[in-house]
Amino acid sequence: MYVTAGTLDESLDLIRRVRAVVAEIPVWLGGGATTENVGRVVDLVDGVTVATSIKHGDMANPVDPRLAAAFVGAIREAGSPGTGLPT
Repeated sequence: MYVTAGTLDESLDLIRRVRAVVAEIPVWLGGGATTENVGRVVDLVDGVTVATSIKHGDMANPVDPRLAAAFVGAIREAGSPGTGLPT
């Protein structure tokens, strides 16, 4: 299930409420993850979608490999086993 709301804090609150009701299904953050905040997110979700934060804020831009690498590095630094990435 993808969960997203107007702000990251609203999304995280909604994710916590979803988990309390249906803990057995995978939950992904549907938007709002950035290199700066993904450490707050990884322990609560099974995955995240990322787009504009690795495209300089514009979906029309190509993925910036440096921003993508920094995003993955932030996930690894957070040490979340649920991401499927090595820590």
